[in-house]
Amino acid sequence: MYCPQCRSEYRAGFTTCATCKVDLVAELPPADAFESPDAMAKVLQGKETQAILVGSHVDLSEAQTFLATKRVASVLAGEAAEGEETPIAHRFFLMVAADELERARDAIHAQWREGAIAQGLLLREGPVSADACPACGAAVSADVSECPDCGLFLGDTEAKEEGA
Repeated sequence: MYCPQCRSEYRAGFTTCATCKVDLVAELPPADAFESPDAMAKVLQGKETQAILVGSHVDLSEAQTFLATKRVASVLAGEAAEGEETPIAHRFFLMVAADELERARDAIHAQWREGAIAQGLLLREGPVSADACPACGAAVSADVSECPDCGLFLGDTEAKEEGA
């Protein structure tokens, strides 16, 4: 008998998992490839991967959990500084299969956009272009520092010119 949640094996005669408090089953269901970072690492083993995000271990772990809900396998990878004997990761990368990169980007972008709209940081639906105000969608030229319609600060025009 097996626990379908923690996957522990029990001797005959037991009917409930002592830890999870759920009924035991005769056969374990197939493991979900998205249930843990280790399971997702197995899915990605031998596949070409690409970095989708760079950040702290904590932030990337949250992004990894989010991608798992979208059924996109990912794995965290660290980059050690050159010349260090003890491998300490200075930067972390969230890696996804190369053939899933676009789907992962779309999922992360949709989540970001939803959060930005919910927090009032992005007020309009639809694509945001470089020549439109990201808040109201009004047409803006590159030489203005604020939106003529809503007054949103778009950036210092002098800094834009120096960078150009």
